[in-house]
Amino acid sequence: MKKFKDLSKKQKMFFIPLMAVMLIGSVMATGFLVNSFFINVDVYEPFGISYVILGDAGNYNGESCLNATGWETMPDGAILDMDGIYPGESRNFCVKIDNAGEADIPYTLAGSVVSGLGNYEDCLLAFPDIEKTGTASQGETIDGEVITVSTNAPPVDDCQIEISVSRG
Repeated sequence: MKKFKDLSKKQKMFFIPLMAVMLIGSVMATGFLVNSFFINVDVYEPFGISYVILGDAGNYNGESCLNATGWETMPDGAILDMDGIYPGESRNFCVKIDNAGEADIPYTLAGSVVSGLGNYEDCLLAFPDIEKTGTASQGETIDGEVITVSTNAPPVDDCQIEISVSRG
């Protein structure tokens, strides 16, 4: 047992200087700082969004979003009252994305029913959810999606459909 205690003391005597050498070595292993500086940088919103709805005064008849005129910007959360639309009729919701950045940025154009003054379930029957993805290059990108009211949709008042463009 005495030999074991002597061996343990010898190990401690060897271990303590070894730790000191390792600590000094780790301090010496770090680089010598010559210079450093900081930058402040902002990230800007690259997308400017404009909308136009084709077929707004009647049924959509196939006009292309590329030939659309009358583009409007809408404040975030704005509500546009389109009055009524009959079952089987369509509207083409066109979006123009002005990408101020130089990078190609993926986007999603989506539309979904968020509420209905009458019956929410009837609004869901009338207006299907849409989701369309693409990539906006620098400059102007025009896209759109046709929404057709189901022919078996029941009459319902004030269905609120959120049309959105998200990036990334």
